Amino acid sequence: MDLIDLNKIRVQIQLTTWPQSIKNAEAILEIAKQHQKQSQLLSACACIVLATALEQATWSKLELARKEIEADLKDGDPDRYFKLMTEAFFIERVRGIPPLFTEGQMEFDDQSLTGRSLHKLIYLRNRLLHIREGVLDMQTGDHALVVEKGHVKIKSRLPSNPWECVTLNDACKFRDAIAVYFREVIEPEQIKPGKIIKKVSHPM
Repeated sequence: MDLIDLNKIRVQIQLTTWPQSIKNAEAILEIAKQHQKQSQLLSACACIVLATALEQATWSKLELARKEIEADLKDGDPDRYFKLMTEAFFIERVRGIPPLFTEGQMEFDDQSLTGRSLHKLIYLRNRLLHIREGVLDMQTGDHALVVEKGHVKIKSRLPSNPWECVTLNDACKFRDAIAVYFREVIEPEQIKPGKIIKKVSHPM
């Protein structure tokens, strides 16, 4: 057996906190179950943490693969991984990992229950983090604008607050969907068909 030159060792490891993020989301959901009045707000918070864990995990998997190629530990084009990391939207990274890691043999199943749940989670995450509220433009004659005795009254409802529209059941479904994605895409070395992964009918 050849002796290892301890002066020429190169080690690549990856440290990540996404498992802790999942535990944090679980803790928030447990609190939500115990405090019904704050359940919607806490469920929304849990969804943000879950989405953060999903983004962490996809980024970590892509970065590790890119580094392994650069170190000649595996074959491939590191630029493909880097572009998916830096140029793609969040959902595109989630969908792009299966074909990228299987040479186009596997793909993300958008129509599966789990796939649709992840789409909804990412949409919700964006809605919670990027709330855009328009401007009401009213003038004399509009039913919402009333002038009485020299005073102007505006009749209008406040827009719905997305932070108060998330149910505990929604958040639990998102948690379960992420668990499937991690089990089938993030954690295994070889991605295979499952609840959220399917074979491509006409591989590239």
